Amino acid sequence: MKKIILILISLSTFSNEVKFNAINAPIYKQEKENLLLDSKSGKVVLNFWASWCTSCIEELPLLESLKLDPKSKSYKFYGISSGDTDKKIAKFVKRHGYPYTIIKDEDKSISKSWNITTLPITVIIDNGKILYTGTRPPKSLP
Repeated sequence: MKKIILILISLSTFSNEVKFNAINAPIYKQEKENLLLDSKSGKVVLNFWASWCTSCIEELPLLESLKLDPKSKSYKFYGISSGDTDKKIAKFVKRHGYPYTIIKDEDKSISKSWNITTLPITVIIDNGKILYTGTRPPKSLP
């Protein structure tokens, strides 16, 4: 019986719908610049991740291949570091690399406003319309 309960809890984690919200947040290592993302920002790939997340590490090659997709020229790519300090981000990047521009979400306010309850999550957007949401990036861009 416990296994069934755990499975139901696990499935309910993914049932929350990600919702588009504008973002105005600092870019890692570019403190004087912010990402300004709104419904007129064009095609964007967002990857919500954290330094402690082993699945986030495992998906790095998938994120890199998505950025190399022939359609990628029309997209902007951002990683939202959920809950990490600059020190943790730096350690992660030094150890594993990260293929996207990193946006700082140290207090998790962006993640919460997007209804992100689990990591990693990749979201693909076209002018405010969410085209894709998943715990793994898609094999190709829409």
